[in-house]
Amino acid sequence: MVAGAVVVFGLCAVMWVVWSAGRRSASEDQRPLAAGRADSGDARAERPRDAQSADGLPRASPFVQQQTASTGPVLASSFDALDTPRPSGHMGTLKRREETALAISPELRYRWAIGQRYGYRLTFRTEVEGKSVLCTGAVVLRVMPESRILEMLPDEAVSTGTAFVVNSYGYLLTCEHVVRNASKIEVRVQQQTYPAEVLVADEKHDVAILRVEAEGLPVLPLADSNAVQLAEGVRAVGFPLADMLGSTVKVTQGSVSGFVEVEGYREIQLDASINPGNSGGPLVDAQGRVIGIVNAKLVPGFASNVGFAVPVNVARRMLRAHGIPFATLEGQPAMDGPELARRVTPAVAFVQATVTPEGLGHGKLHLIEYSAYVEATGSDRGKVSLPGGGYGYGVMVVDEFGKVVLAKRTTLLPEILGPLGELALVRLSHTGQKNWSIEEKTAIGVAAGAEGPNPAFRFIRPDSRDVEEGDSSLISLVSVQSAVESTRYEVQSESGSTVRLKVEHELKTLHAEGERPLLKLSGSGFAEFDKAAGLPVRMHYQAICEGRTATGVSQTQLSVTYEKTDADRAAREVAKGSPKRIPGTPFMVTAKSVDEAVELLQSPVLSSLEKGAVLELLAVMPFEESRQQAVIEAVRPFLYDRMGPVEEAAKAMSVWGDEEELIALIPKWDRLDGFARNKIATRLGEMKSERGAEQLVMIVADHYRYEDEGPIFDALRKIGPPAEKWVFILLEHRDFRVRVETCRVLGQIGGTQSIPVLLRFLRRDRNVASQQAARAAVQKIRARMNTSEKPAGR
Repeated sequence: MVAGAVVVFGLCAVMWVVWSAGRRSASEDQRPLAAGRADSGDARAERPRDAQSADGLPRASPFVQQQTASTGPVLASSFDALDTPRPSGHMGTLKRREETALAISPELRYRWAIGQRYGYRLTFRTEVEGKSVLCTGAVVLRVMPESRILEMLPDEAVSTGTAFVVNSYGYLLTCEHVVRNASKIEVRVQQQTYPAEVLVADEKHDVAILRVEAEGLPVLPLADSNAVQLAEGVRAVGFPLADMLGSTVKVTQGSVSGFVEVEGYREIQLDASINPGNSGGPLVDAQGRVIGIVNAKLVPGFASNVGFAVPVNVARRMLRAHGIPFATLEGQPAMDGPELARRVTPAVAFVQATVTPEGLGHGKLHLIEYSAYVEATGSDRGKVSLPGGGYGYGVMVVDEFGKVVLAKRTTLLPEILGPLGELALVRLSHTGQKNWSIEEKTAIGVAAGAEGPNPAFRFIRPDSRDVEEGDSSLISLVSVQSAVESTRYEVQSESGSTVRLKVEHELKTLHAEGERPLLKLSGSGFAEFDKAAGLPVRMHYQAICEGRTATGVSQTQLSVTYEKTDADRAAREVAKGSPKRIPGTPFMVTAKSVDEAVELLQSPVLSSLEKGAVLELLAVMPFEESRQQAVIEAVRPFLYDRMGPVEEAAKAMSVWGDEEELIALIPKWDRLDGFARNKIATRLGEMKSERGAEQLVMIVADHYRYEDEGPIFDALRKIGPPAEKWVFILLEHRDFRVRVETCRVLGQIGGTQSIPVLLRFLRRDRNVASQQAARAAVQKIRARMNTSEKPAGR
């Protein structure tokens, strides 16, 4: 009995040792990270390996030693002694991260229709110092063809960044955004290129662990980022601007200029210049130890001498959680620049990530062009700045769930709210959840010379404008602050096809503990989304914008309301105030009526660019039959002016032209934009002529684009029986999708002569989908004819 008790006691002792070791391992790097306090993985907690294990625990048990050696930091006294063991869970090939897919199929998604326009009315109000300014206006969104997306997004986009080795068995750290959505990743380290895979990706903290098939790689030691001091000298190592400066490693010197507290860790701000390509690279101290992971995403393109880094303690926690040993370093003296570069750069890797358009968002991508007009009213409207005279425009690529993956745009409202065309977009859940949130890191710029009572105009989003070299609208920044933007959505109710969402939003700069943020924009509201139409129909948002100044805190109340309206009505609103002429610039002009637009097109004093703007306005003005001939005569000369606004003229003619003019545009089909192509097809269908049917069929035969298929076949259906004999031609088309759709059209408009044609087609076409469509068409025609042949009264 005593012996049994001893055995039990011994087992309990062993279990306690194991439990305490696991508890200590799990808790490392998870304590509150206050300034100047080391975590349990700190170098001061680690002794030489002959006295303790790699994690600072006694070598009491081989089992304990095995577990901690595969998860804890490995202490070295010099760079030459750096070493890391093979991770206990090391495998040959790692799977990419997979998102957890819910069983729910998302009902809420955008269902944009190519060629369609969507109109929204806008009301914006701001109140500051007891005074209120009201802005009203309209926005027109137009869905462009998919082929235009490829003009903005190549088949494959290759981005570059930096990574660094933390375990000699092929494990590297980088920024998550460097490899986000990549279909292929290649890492070059020590002049050897390896295919890489993402082992872990933390989008919230922007850190990723990569894995390559290699052993014996040089590693960098990881420091305790909580011990970093203000004004400490640092160096950023990486491959900035590889397309211009080449893919050789660069070292940038600077110092720590500040810290900001964010969710338990201190983000590091430095005064070194950080550029695209630096992202993912190590920020090292004078001993060559990594204190942070450089993040160029938070730095706007027109800011200089500013940089940010994610503290390396965030990465230490990730490595520990996945059983990947890493090295630490004690006793290494400070090194001069050349020595440090010689020691550090061999472990720094050049990263190339290939992203296809499909990888940029969830589901189908849409190209949306928008134009907007906003007008301020009230005696205090001077407190609201409306760039561009109240007229704005832009283009954006959006996925099925409202995520903007690429945009070029201007802003009209306070830039802190973002561009007008994006305000109406609700970010939907791509996994069908009832509650979801989106959190993103960003940067906020403080504009120079913008001191005033309204903080909404003192701060800008560096990505809210399309910045180009030589742009006179560039804003000089006093400083750039890292920030976090979070939006939470909740499905509140459903009525018919309308879903009402609760929306809560917050944007704030990161700040030191005990201080107010430099900027905080927080508010709530609701959005109504029509899931049948796949469009937002109404949105209302109220917020308070607080800005910290030298004398205190200024505050502004903001409210924004969007409501869906008739697209033509919205277009008239936009045209009413659209582009006013600005002294010293080549454009633009105002045209408030068709007659005024025609007069401006004939003016000898306007430039080609200004007349192009007038033609754009004509394309969105409501059609007036009584003015059709006058518009045709005014627009026609521009179609043949090779140095003039030909594309804008084609848009206007597609709206105002008669059948002759529309057919004359068809030889230019491949050079027309989606708006003009869709408008030509739609209007020829409305004219219901056999000649129009012939031209539409020839377009499919000679200029086939998949995105044109819907409007053209819809037009052939509208024309009806006069199109039947021309549609037969498309049964010979090389694309089976065209043949399938041709059969469907014949099933709707075909008569007796279609049946033998379809039966012959059935005998020779071997495509299963084509055969099914042909059989269904024959059955529909026969059923329709049998019905029409029945005697009256039966």
